[in-house]
Amino acid sequence: MVGRCLAATFLLPSSASVATGADGLLTPILRETTADEVEEYSTFSRDDSGTPATIAFHAVTAREWPTGLVPVYAFERRGVYQLGRLPPRGRENFIEPLFFALAPGHDTNATRIAGRWRVVATHREGSVSELGWELAVEGEKLAGRFDQNTDYRFAYVTEGVWRTNRIELKVDYINDRFEIGGGVTNGLAGGSWRRTDDGDSGSWTARRPPDNESATVPSLVGVPLFEWTHAESGRRRYRLEHETLPAPWSRSMLPLCLVWNPTDRHCLEHSSACQ
Repeated sequence: MVGRCLAATFLLPSSASVATGADGLLTPILRETTADEVEEYSTFSRDDSGTPATIAFHAVTAREWPTGLVPVYAFERRGVYQLGRLPPRGRENFIEPLFFALAPGHDTNATRIAGRWRVVATHREGSVSELGWELAVEGEKLAGRFDQNTDYRFAYVTEGVWRTNRIELKVDYINDRFEIGGGVTNGLAGGSWRRTDDGDSGSWTARRPPDNESATVPSLVGVPLFEWTHAESGRRRYRLEHETLPAPWSRSMLPLCLVWNPTDRHCLEHSSACQ
């Protein structure tokens, strides 16, 4: 079975998604080192890499953001390639999550808000607008975007806070600015919104998409994924809890997220590469 999995990983397209059902299928996340000794991650092997790809871990990939998981992005910040739970500022509408994972133990409250929401906003005069949110969170920092398949794709979340089950968003939409606030209880959300010039205001409610429209969270125990930083170059690398790197690499105090160990037999049985 392991041989089949290793061979199949190189056939996975970048858009490979999990199948829904009793358990979601896991996708191998590949690690490749470039000629400049930068480690990068993807769901498919590139021909221009400096070394052959290896399976770093397994995670969920999906076109529709799944409920119960947090998105993880791959990007460069100040010339350093890294993984992060929040999209880079200003690129929220243009970047897709590389994969989805379990929230770490110190931030399990994140799953109450992270993911896709269907929103109904009522205007002051009584008209109704329907839209979608895709939200990412780390600690009290909240980011995200509006449904990119509607006119609201031109809206930008400029600031967001997630604290004690309440959300606060500041949004720029064409020439207008909005403030949105509300609470989350048992998978339902709602509150009020206003245009900052007081030209319009109203209420909003939000709910998760039906289960059959979202990838299923695998019923497997996750493994902490830690970020390692090079003391001299500032480069980042990522390793599972039991893996280490020599000095001058140092490990973050808290894990980025929980993923799935590629050597675990149960993980392999749930992998999309083994189906």
